[in-house]
Amino acid sequence: MNDFFPMDLPRFDVALKDCRSGRISARLNASLALAAAGDGQSADAIAALAGLLDDESDQVRAQAVEGLVQWRLRGMDVPADLRPRLTDPSPRVRCALVEHLHLFCDDAASLALPMTGDPIAGVRACAVLQLHPTDAEANRRLQVLLEDADRDVRMRAAIALGEDGGDRGFTELARSVRDADVFFEEAVCALARICDARGKSVLEQRMKGLLVSPAVKSLCAAALLRFDDPPVAIMVELLSSRRARVRTHALRALCLLPSPLMIESLQQIAVRAADPQEASEALAAFAALKDVDEAVATAALAAIAGRVHPDLQEELADIRGSGERKVDADVL
Repeated sequence: MNDFFPMDLPRFDVALKDCRSGRISARLNASLALAAAGDGQSADAIAALAGLLDDESDQVRAQAVEGLVQWRLRGMDVPADLRPRLTDPSPRVRCALVEHLHLFCDDAASLALPMTGDPIAGVRACAVLQLHPTDAEANRRLQVLLEDADRDVRMRAAIALGEDGGDRGFTELARSVRDADVFFEEAVCALARICDARGKSVLEQRMKGLLVSPAVKSLCAAALLRFDDPPVAIMVELLSSRRARVRTHALRALCLLPSPLMIESLQQIAVRAADPQEASEALAAFAALKDVDEAVATAALAAIAGRVHPDLQEELADIRGSGERKVDADVL
């Protein structure tokens, strides 16, 4: 077992005390416990984590940033000004902060822009996440980063730029799709947004072959639904496969790349009483579609409201009643 990340975290009162421990492992464990504390303990937990930002160990400082990120994601205010931490001597800390900078300040893009020149590639790649290509200065910087020596930085820039990336950006996106590397999902989604003939060819070629995994085939098929001559029949086949794993990948793909062309198939799955879990995944795909075309998704859900499994009625009502619900496809 890793000494820094035990199975059992200390109690809250012990964690507060351990923030002053002479052992790095104890302070790390304390920061993890503080991040997971209950809402009623938020003020003390956030204050203690803020205090750990000055810890002598960069591991502890980085974990303190991650802990504060968790509190922001839970909707809690973090009064500490984290902007001075962008110049922390440790790239571990700079990465942890710049990746989530938008959670802590409104000027994240302008603060991240100079960090795209950081000597550490990981920091540069995280800084790219904060840039908006619609901003002229950010766009120019992203164009420069397409020539970065680090592949991850180039890919992040290409994904951010989309159609503004030109031939150089397209080359990076196409390579990621062909290799099915760690940026595969983001690259496929970028090609779907660009929606040109070159991207269609890349996606079609990647989807062919006997050894293509269900995940790869499903995502490529979902992306191609946005092009001319969409592969509706292929997507229907994936959604109706006898293999549960294939169906799951197809549903997840439609959460990432929702399409009104698949409404009928999703409706059939959503009312399938024999498998409430898959029905729930189909509802999640409808929630994603609602973010793209609210009227179409709402009408489709209304048509099946009386046939959805009783255990899923609350989930259905939540999706139908909220125009702001966002689906995290990673949890499917």
